Amino acid sequence: MITNSNKDAGELHSRMLSAVPPAKVVRVVRTYRTDSRADELGTTLIGDSDLMMELKRLVLLIARSEETVLITGESGTGKELIAHAIHDLSHRRDKPFLAVNCGALAESLLESELFGHVKGAFTGATTNKKGYFEAASSGTI
Repeated sequence: MITNSNKDAGELHSRMLSAVPPAKVVRVVRTYRTDSRADELGTTLIGDSDLMMELKRLVLLIARSEETVLITGESGTGKELIAHAIHDLSHRRDKPFLAVNCGALAESLLESELFGHVKGAFTGATTNKKGYFEAASSGTI
């Protein structure tokens, strides 16, 4: 039985050498290794360039840790996609995931949106409101 591991990739390589020309073996093993990493990510992160493989490695490393991570970058660069990948691979995967675009929040409301407020805390606070951190409830924000 062949599973997704480097040992099994080596076994696959050995078996294929006797049946397939070496150039084809290299392509198939490379594809096998790339696909197994993509399967492990369980996300839509596509690509096998050195930079993309490093990004996938970092996503896996971060997802397995307890570290707090802040993802920053230009609009449209995939910050939310990376955040989802980290969340989906972490022990928090069964808890809420809340994507927050802090740049879209008015500065005067940022604290209230993130941490919540109680009724009467400021003009317009007519009800108690959970903030994003409380709503995430041990999940990911």
